[in-house]
Amino acid sequence: MPIIFKVFTDSAIVADQIRDKAPRMKSDMKPLHAEVRRLLAEIGERKVRISWLPRELNREADQRASDAFFTKDDNAWLSPESSSIPG
Repeated sequence: MPIIFKVFTDSAIVADQIRDKAPRMKSDMKPLHAEVRRLLAEIGERKVRISWLPRELNREADQRASDAFFTKDDNAWLSPESSSIPG
């Protein structure tokens, strides 16, 4: 079955938690984890690859995350062109 979605995160613990390889998580994260697991089940887990990517290897995404965090614009992280996302 081909991979349809590639998800990259700069948080190794988040990647492990999504893949159910991390033993514990904060209670406030449990509803988000449940929603991610629900979406993965809906899409088909085998169609999604979740990978940890150190932020120093993807400065563009790190900058976009920072920009989105510090702005009220819900779409601040969107860009029509993306040059540093690994293939």
